[in-house]
Amino acid sequence: MFIDLVSAKNWFDRLPARYRYPTLDPEYIYIESKQRKLRQSVFYLKEHAGQFYYLSGYLTKSKEGFIDFETPRGYGGLLSNISNLELLKNYQSECEHAFLSKGVLCGFIRNTPLLNNYNALLVESWFDRYTVSIDLNIPDLLPSYKTRARTAIRKALKSGVLVKRAESDEQWQSFALLYSQRMKELGATDEYLYDNSYFHDISKLIGSKLYLAYLHDELVSGCIILESGSYAEYHLSASTKIGMVYASTQACIHIAATESQKNGVQFMHLGGGLSNSDEDALMFFKSGFSDRKHDFVITGWIFDTSKYADLKRKYVQQGKAVNRIIFYR
Repeated sequence: MFIDLVSAKNWFDRLPARYRYPTLDPEYIYIESKQRKLRQSVFYLKEHAGQFYYLSGYLTKSKEGFIDFETPRGYGGLLSNISNLELLKNYQSECEHAFLSKGVLCGFIRNTPLLNNYNALLVESWFDRYTVSIDLNIPDLLPSYKTRARTAIRKALKSGVLVKRAESDEQWQSFALLYSQRMKELGATDEYLYDNSYFHDISKLIGSKLYLAYLHDELVSGCIILESGSYAEYHLSASTKIGMVYASTQACIHIAATESQKNGVQFMHLGGGLSNSDEDALMFFKSGFSDRKHDFVITGWIFDTSKYADLKRKYVQQGKAVNRIIFYR
């Protein structure tokens, strides 16, 4: 059944640490849903005899009136401890009917690489790209990085880069400005753009931490880390050109990883690159911190197969592209 935000949050916070991934937190999903007027956060949960099936994200209604389900940017998907295949099929069928009852046409799910949770979704899924994580169970992190990352971090610290954790709203807003400026420089799509209210909301999220790098008292980079349970997620980051020269982002990641380690977090997920290319610069940057690679898998769940097929056929006849799950908006 569908439950409200407070009920979902209370349930999520009681889960064992191995299930509490930061971007599956109901409050995080609610914050993400607020970024678009047409979004409505939604939390589905079936729980019985210690077994659970939880799917969360947001619903969006298109201009044509079609409703779809989507997990937020980052990583989400199904959270379940069910191992029996027949029981899993039954729970999935009930979930599908619940979404159909809301008039939902289809779903686009970005699964969580560290959880491999796509395995429990018995619908079409496909590999998108690799991601990287740091094993925080290693006592001394710096020697575990590749030479290029170690060298960059030492260069930053030797050059006077100082990394601090943000403690005020003003610092969060300073990072919001830096992030916005960097996204404009990159010509980023709307998916990567956030208004000031988002940074205010995310700063209040339990487990949300902002690390800022300064050089001669000037803000040169920063990154937001989301912690929950056994995991930390490298969420948003930005740097000035000077910050790049002095490897301040590498220093931020290292300090953040060290602090998460002290908090008992076991793994920090850095995400992947902008593509699956071997030449992807962002993936090369992140892989300097670890050899731990994970599959990022996306899933398309068609709730109303007949209506979806008819709509897709109509779009093809009109010469419109249908190469995405949510092709109609």
